[in-house]
Amino acid sequence: MKKCKIYSLVILILSIQNSSIAQEIKLLKTTHFPNYSSASTIAFYNNRIYIIGDDAPHMLILDTGYKILDSIRLFTNKTKRIDKDAKADIESSFLFYTNNKLYLIALSSFSSKNRNSYIAFDLSGKGKKPTVKKQRNFLPNGINHLNIEGAAWMGKNLIMSNRANLTNKINHLLIAEFNLKDGISQKKIKSVVINLTQDHGLTGISGLTYLAKNDMLLFTASTEKTLNSYDDGEIGASFLGIISNASAKMKSKNINADRFINLSDFLGRTALQKIESIAVEVDTNEFMILHLAADNDNGESTLFKICIKK
Repeated sequence: MKKCKIYSLVILILSIQNSSIAQEIKLLKTTHFPNYSSASTIAFYNNRIYIIGDDAPHMLILDTGYKILDSIRLFTNKTKRIDKDAKADIESSFLFYTNNKLYLIALSSFSSKNRNSYIAFDLSGKGKKPTVKKQRNFLPNGINHLNIEGAAWMGKNLIMSNRANLTNKINHLLIAEFNLKDGISQKKIKSVVINLTQDHGLTGISGLTYLAKNDMLLFTASTEKTLNSYDDGEIGASFLGIISNASAKMKSKNINADRFINLSDFLGRTALQKIESIAVEVDTNEFMILHLAADNDNGESTLFKICIKK
């Protein structure tokens, strides 16, 4: 079975290389999940895809063809959607290695008093239940309000994206320490302004992932007409951003994306999608295969698999 999977992947790579790879982005697959609410974070590890919705009581585990393999309960709520005032608002996740174990860590948005949880799920073993912990809310210097929507592990630090809105119009990357016991360190959190074009309206970062091999930070962003970090707004365009030499640029106070691509032009004939998160399945010298999660605030979710030329 493993040889079949490797063979299928080789065929896919060759077909991409020999087809319309000249096109910047190619849509490979779209799957709609009408019964899973608000997919807000996506992670990839060992041919498995991990999805968490910001108001969903459980996590989905999928294969790379988006077939559901497992569903793991995170919260005790038995409704399809956790109430807006009660939800932990899980919006981001990253892979974290410590004590010879690999964990999937998922973070709340920290946009209100009760949205201050982090989830740790042991990917190294079987039958492990996720641990949900609370931590004290924090507000770094120079930041008026928090809405953490993306997270990635870079070297020895956690990188988080603080999403802009019509009241707080600046997107920040926050650099912090993290440990399994205490969560995000409250000390010495550095903020970096990331400049995004506003040609389509105010654009806020919605997801992050980091490729250590290439020192490349990938992010998703979208336009949404909302005055704050609590309420949803009208959905607009979604984007993919790429920052090269990312670790060096984190030392600056102000950075720009090297590439910033309008995803709405490539996602097929579906309605406008609010892309919330990004994960990398394949990374070669010529292209990457990415997974995108979309949440359109309607109690459903959509996943996209795309190929992007480097």
